[in-house]
Amino acid sequence: MNRISGETIFVTAEHEATNSIIGVNKKGQVLSVNVNGQTIIPYILTTLNTTELAFKLASRGNLPGADKGVEFVTQLANNDSDPLVDVKRVVKNFMSQNMIQPATSFLLDGLKENKQEQGHLQTCLLELNLIHAPQVADAILGNEMFTHYDRPRIANLCEKAALEHYEDLADTKRAIVHTNVLQTEWLVNYFSRLTTEQSMAFMQEMLCINIRQNLQIVIQIATKYSDVLGPVKLIEMFASFKTFEGLYYYLGSIVNLSEDPEVHF
Repeated sequence: MNRISGETIFVTAEHEATNSIIGVNKKGQVLSVNVNGQTIIPYILTTLNTTELAFKLASRGNLPGADKGVEFVTQLANNDSDPLVDVKRVVKNFMSQNMIQPATSFLLDGLKENKQEQGHLQTCLLELNLIHAPQVADAILGNEMFTHYDRPRIANLCEKAALEHYEDLADTKRAIVHTNVLQTEWLVNYFSRLTTEQSMAFMQEMLCINIRQNLQIVIQIATKYSDVLGPVKLIEMFASFKTFEGLYYYLGSIVNLSEDPEVHF
């Protein structure tokens, strides 16, 4: 029987003395129910066979047994004939509870044979760690464990992770010029974190390395941060590279919003 009373319980309250919940049913009976934190997760895994519920309770309530759940689903996923669990769903459950390390362990074990049909899961593993644990992702890539992941997608995230964590100006310059693997909107917003000097230095580097590839995004950056960087500096930058196209589109974007005489001249 899954209910604690055959009669409807119409009122409940916390009972701190026993760390439980007490309730009163329609017959006036007072009932008490509590959860044994040491056994609830193993019970759900072995008796109810509901791994999703076990993960949610273990992670939210900081209950023991979640590690056994990871071992259990790993065994099911590695079944010799066919996986007995949906790998995508298991990973999704891990992620919904912010269980990054268990998700990583589960995927590393399940993907160790480097199968082509698991390329999407390799991508998922690398994405997960590039966002939450870049050092782990770096180790995975450095060991050349996988070869079937979405390379353009991972290259994009690698560049983002690099820009997020680089502290040396030279390292940042080396990464930021590869605008072909970075999302334009993300890169434009990235410049909001930089000082005026850094922004000008990076835009000049982008134009110097590949003006044809990087001109349009430099124009967008210059337009968005024109008031902060200063029109005079930006005009001088475009002029120094003899890019009258850049100068034309930059000035055309701000002429109606600026009162600077240099812009209207």
